[in-house]
Amino acid sequence: DNALGIGTWEGNQDDQHWRYDTLQRITLPENVRAAGIDATLGASIFWTDDGNVYGFGCDTVGQLGLGIKDDDEKVVPTPRKIHSAHLDNFRVISVSLADNHALFLAEPNVTDASTSLPQVAAAPALINTYC
Repeated sequence: DNALGIGTWEGNQDDQHWRYDTLQRITLPENVRAAGIDATLGASIFWTDDGNVYGFGCDTVGQLGLGIKDDDEKVVPTPRKIHSAHLDNFRVISVSLADNHALFLAEPNVTDASTSLPQVAAAPALINTYC
């Protein structure tokens, strides 16, 4: 039941692509590889090794953290990157998704002055929740 029109959903009037009874391949954005995934009824979030997070599926109450407003389409048929000021300077290492919220476990990124590359520092921490 988690593949609600994945990759094919055409809007609220779309009865043909509502549900599948077989596994569907999820096409990820170019050069993106999932490190982990969590899902709930009709919604999924995956994260990458570099700490980015993507949400897709049914976002009825904002559980995907995509900033969808009441007037927007609630079904996200393809993975969409989650942007949030709460995630700036953090690397997401795990996600717990439920019907009405998502929790991100993240660790802070710091820059090594000698390499200018982000490095992971400190212990992971729960930084925020989306409800």
